[in-house]
Amino acid sequence: ALQHFGRAVARYRPRVIIFYCGSNDVNFHVGYLGWFGCCSYLSGYSEAGAAQEISATVAAVISAAGRLSAQVIVCSIINAPQKRLSSAAQGLVLAANNAIRDECATVEHAEFVDLNPFLEDESGRPIFSLYMPDGLHYRSKAYSRIHEALREPVMRRWALSES
Repeated sequence: ALQHFGRAVARYRPRVIIFYCGSNDVNFHVGYLGWFGCCSYLSGYSEAGAAQEISATVAAVISAAGRLSAQVIVCSIINAPQKRLSSAAQGLVLAANNAIRDECATVEHAEFVDLNPFLEDESGRPIFSLYMPDGLHYRSKAYSRIHEALREPVMRRWALSES
């Protein structure tokens, strides 16, 4: 995430950064094999180690953003239907989101936003109509819900960036 930060982000001196990462990391760590299932941890990390590795990436971006005096909104890893096919993937999504939430709580210029409630029904199941057939990528209606989830945090962080 940081190898392109200077060229792709820092040079623009943003006041607010919205950061989403982790979905591909989950697939890497659990050895994603496609829509029909996942293996156990293939990266050599435990669930806790994999969650820490993902959280460390987030921490590095938060730190780099702080050097720019930028506010950061860190989005949760989405527990998409594809992730729910494997208990290993689901466990890692939960563990990583908890680690990311904890990381954001350590600094004033970062905020964790859980996108999952905006993409799930009342019982916590994914709204399948928001996803493409692969169970991972979104249809346009999902982006509208993500926009809704981020509106208030962006406005709050924008106001903080002015002070």
